[in-house]
Amino acid sequence: LIFGYKQRGPDAIKANNLFHNLSYEGAVDIDKIEDVMERKAAEAHIQNFGQCPSQLLTRKDGRHPKRAPATECWTQLFSSNERVEGLNVYNPPNQTTNGTKVLALSIVGETLRVVHEDFQISNYFFSPQGKDNLPFTLKLTGKVGVTEAVSRVSLENRCHACFLPGGDGDGVEAPPLLLTGFWDEAIKSYQFPSSKSGKTLHLESSLKAHRGTIPCLASSSSYVVTGGDDCIVNISIYDYPQLAKALVGDGDGGRENGKLAVTRRCYGHCTAVSCIDVCAVTGVVVSGGGDNVVVHKLLTGQFVRKLEVGEEVVCIKVNEVGEIVVATKDSLQLWSVNGSLLRRMEGLGDVGAIELSGVFKSQYIVVATGNWLKILAFGTLHLLKEFELPARAVCLYLTPPDNSVDQYLILGLEDGRVGVICDPSHRFKCMDDALQAWFE
Repeated sequence: LIFGYKQRGPDAIKANNLFHNLSYEGAVDIDKIEDVMERKAAEAHIQNFGQCPSQLLTRKDGRHPKRAPATECWTQLFSSNERVEGLNVYNPPNQTTNGTKVLALSIVGETLRVVHEDFQISNYFFSPQGKDNLPFTLKLTGKVGVTEAVSRVSLENRCHACFLPGGDGDGVEAPPLLLTGFWDEAIKSYQFPSSKSGKTLHLESSLKAHRGTIPCLASSSSYVVTGGDDCIVNISIYDYPQLAKALVGDGDGGRENGKLAVTRRCYGHCTAVSCIDVCAVTGVVVSGGGDNVVVHKLLTGQFVRKLEVGEEVVCIKVNEVGEIVVATKDSLQLWSVNGSLLRRMEGLGDVGAIELSGVFKSQYIVVATGNWLKILAFGTLHLLKEFELPARAVCLYLTPPDNSVDQYLILGLEDGRVGVICDPSHRFKCMDDALQAWFE
């Protein structure tokens, strides 16, 4: 009745499952109603009486569509403690690098893009097919770069990068890239060249929204957040002018240049902002500066609360239920969005990056500290497994669900190389199950 074939049509009439015509999805296009009063009436009806959900099942026999076999389904890397025990770390040989650390990683289709501190991007062919005694294939195919970066890059360790959601639906074009660390103290968005022969990124927009350098940035959905040496957190919208205009209203913001538009400016810090993260699902922005963490609302920029961690904050992450992981120089702390300290772990050392993973909500914390990578249980901070790395990891990236039937954790190292963590036994099991199903 709700999602099935009896939601609409003759079967709905027989089941007495009828509603007003405006209640059905796609029944009317509001933008095509020319009469102002009629359009307002339609909007009011939808807002006050609601809409039927999307019709998912249209088969009259009522059967659920056949499920795909497990060998064709995406599987999460961190799904159970048993799966964690089977993980291995691999350091692919023959990587061409100029020794500059990795700032950001992104994979689209079979192309892994690695952004280095000198704003040169290495393109690798990445495939789950094993090669050279590795359970995957990683091969350098070319490089692209930012021409103006060489003469404008500011002080060391002040350059940062992140990828935005985007690219085409076929998984061919790369998502837009945001860079900070230029002499003009601006945040800039770039598009990758459309042809494989292109060697230079295309500058889309350049926005100067801070007084001073920008030590950190992060993105979620269409939102971009930046923290500056001016103690200000900026919330911006990328390539969504209607949303940006709606959010600015009478609030503090409104600066825009090209596809980037600042919608809110947050003033909760008394010191320079050193790390930042954002979650569009929960609608919160968390930022660290000095020995404090500040929480703001994403849409309004409203100050929520300040978490006094008591030590200098070096890295921060927030998950989709509002739980905040804070790394300091001496400890790892787990906080609720309501300001309660849930767990604390001492003696981790120099934390370079944090990643959260798990089913439904974060169940595992991956921490890169020194030349080690540690996997912790989220609720207890209990150490489950650790790997020794050839160099310090400064960037962690979990491949997205649309990439392959397996998930990989890509490590960006300080010397410019990349490492890969995966579960080779799981892929072999899927292949074995597929062969057995074929012979049956």
